[in-house]
Amino acid sequence: ADWMMLGAEKYFGLTTIIENEENLLSHANAINPNCQTQTTKKALIFAFEPHDILPYAVFAFSPALKRLPGKIGRDGCCLITSAVFGVPFLRQVYRWVKTYPVDRGTFLGKLRRGESFAFVPGGVQEVIHLESANSNVCNDE
Repeated sequence: ADWMMLGAEKYFGLTTIIENEENLLSHANAINPNCQTQTTKKALIFAFEPHDILPYAVFAFSPALKRLPGKIGRDGCCLITSAVFGVPFLRQVYRWVKTYPVDRGTFLGKLRRGESFAFVPGGVQEVIHLESANSNVCNDE
């Protein structure tokens, strides 16, 4: 499946910009106080909304593309709406690129294991109603 991600990166000209890699790594390397072992790092959750048929987070968090540093980049995955897993061909493609349904069990399981991930709960319906004049981006530091 790595070939698929590498081909998509090349075809679509995808880029990822990390504004403060040091800060990202400091959060990723913090010890998780809720785990039994001290070797488990905190899980970081990245939220993306809205998206189209193929959410960008699938690419940004793909271990094949090595876009994110440290453990986040090695273990990265994306949780998306479970609706796409009902379509046979899409289900296989999304599984190949380390994408899983954003359901309670998957979400909590990854948190317990200290695995960072992106989640994209919305979908095409939200994109249809998106108004660029009313879109705001918030970057809290």
